[in-house]
Amino acid sequence: MSICLLASDSAKKLVASRPVFTDATSLSRQALRGSMPDLEDKSKTELWKDERVWLELFQPLFARDGDLADRAAKLFDYLSLEIDSGPKGVTHVGICLENALRLIFPYTSVGRTCMILFQVSLGKDFPTQPDTLDTLTEAMKRTRTALDAASKSKSRPRPAL
Repeated sequence: MSICLLASDSAKKLVASRPVFTDATSLSRQALRGSMPDLEDKSKTELWKDERVWLELFQPLFARDGDLADRAAKLFDYLSLEIDSGPKGVTHVGICLENALRLIFPYTSVGRTCMILFQVSLGKDFPTQPDTLDTLTEAMKRTRTALDAASKSKSRPRPAL
């Protein structure tokens, strides 16, 4: 499954039937969002097949940097060729995807939350615990307590000066 498959007549017709965007602003994120499938309505295996999902993910990045789009195209082509090479290739692609998830993790909301909990667990008065789940549980309790206290202090009326 290489990019070279686009040379087939049916692929040419498919590409020709898609709208052509002359500049990056022609395809706005808002227009894409309006056409995005409802995540609740699709199974995970159907979701990745929908090109609108891919466009919403990549269009903002590629609109700013065409070289990034070229690099991504090459990467996807290499991955596709690796899958086609057989079972070892499939394993290699799986490893690549796991690495990509590991590298993306710090930029996710869960990754940022984990960093906060980790930083809380480094406090001087934080008990050393052999079980990491106990450590995370304690960090979550302390973080929740601090957030609750902060929200209560914001909701109290301030005395007039």
